[in-house]
Amino acid sequence: MNKIGQEGEKKLENKKIQQVLKTLGNKDCKQCGYETCLDLAQEIVKGNEFRAKCVYINKVTVVVDGKEIENKEFVQNFIAGTIIGMTSTLKNIPANFKRMEIKIERT
Repeated sequence: MNKIGQEGEKKLENKKIQQVLKTLGNKDCKQCGYETCLDLAQEIVKGNEFRAKCVYINKVTVVVDGKEIENKEFVQNFIAGTIIGMTSTLKNIPANFKRMEIKIERT
């Protein structure tokens, strides 16, 4: 590949990284295992990681007996991190899942 082709490819990669970075929490919290959100975004673009690794992009909705319970960002991140951590060892759950539903019923 010539120099112009390499430069174009690098620009495209940088654009993809910036697009992914916009979808992350952008807090550089290190909870994903990376020093910065940019580091995680770069690995996502390379195909080595998934967006679900970011604990700040998870939306958790709690519904009890048909009523949605309001919960703050901290609680959402805590619940999501705990459940993703526990279920990540189960077979057939892809690391890049879009939605997970867990239903608890008492009888």
